[in-house]
Amino acid sequence: MESILQKNANNYPQSRDVASVITNIHQDQYEVPIEGAVYLVKNGVGVHLNIGDPVWIHIPNGNMTEMFIMAKK
Repeated sequence: MESILQKNANNYPQSRDVASVITNIHQDQYEVPIEGAVYLVKNGVGVHLNIGDPVWIHIPNGNMTEMFIMAKK
């Protein structure tokens, strides 16, 4: 039973967290490089962030369009 569940779970995108650094700020979005590409993400921390701040980015269910800053590193 466990192997069936594990096989099915592997077919779905997983949420993950990645470390990055803020490289630019565009109004209410922060520019961060992730895996060789640059993305604009929203601040989910609720504190002021600056260019150069190291941050943790949360990517829910592998969806890069829904990622957000979840913590200052």
